[in-house]
Amino acid sequence: MQRLFPAAGLLATAGVTAAATHEWWVLGLGALASVVLALLHRGGPPLPPGLDAAHRERALTLWSAKEQLAAELAKVPESARAMLAMSAPQLERIGAQAMALVARHQELQSYLAHAGEAALTEERDRLERLAAQSPDRAASERYHDAAKVREGQLADAAALRGHVARLDAELATLQAKLEAVRLQVLTLRSAQADSEVAESSQRVTQDLTGLSQEIGAISESFAELAEAPRQAQRTRSS
Repeated sequence: MQRLFPAAGLLATAGVTAAATHEWWVLGLGALASVVLALLHRGGPPLPPGLDAAHRERALTLWSAKEQLAAELAKVPESARAMLAMSAPQLERIGAQAMALVARHQELQSYLAHAGEAALTEERDRLERLAAQSPDRAASERYHDAAKVREGQLADAAALRGHVARLDAELATLQAKLEAVRLQVLTLRSAQADSEVAESSQRVTQDLTGLSQEIGAISESFAELAEAPRQAQRTRSS
């Protein structure tokens, strides 16, 4: 069972983190307080196991955005509920995939941290110096070959750094889109005419469907990216 957070401790942590890092995923204390109370009442969000402090904060904020949107959807007029019938299951899938992407971000970040780019750069430079200094042609060629291998490892690490940055951006976009749809639902709740209700409901449904498809594609893409380092680890261990 997910361990519950003491509300006061979580709020204090969020405040310190926001002040120190200005990270986008740390909510303002007022918004976070209401969400935390609701989550504690439900038994806490199903965060992925093994997250570090920063990624737990990020997962909680994404889950909170999903929960706030779900709460607003539950308050839409009766005339809109049939049109929004698929919104709840879509939103749950989005929330679950968002949690998996946070875990994937931590995993890729861990691979990058263990890539040892500084050491690889130093070793590549050392091998190139040896190749240039060696009096033996065959030895020089082998040093060059070894240096090329290290250069390839550095290229892989640079690509991995790009993937981490991209996933970070995707999570930020997801956060923004969840909040944008929530505002659309608030607009729907204020609609008076039936035509306005229908138009707003259609827009919310389309946006949630698009977001669900988008996060599904992102999840598949990054699942493949994470599998390559895992396969390399299994190969080294065998």
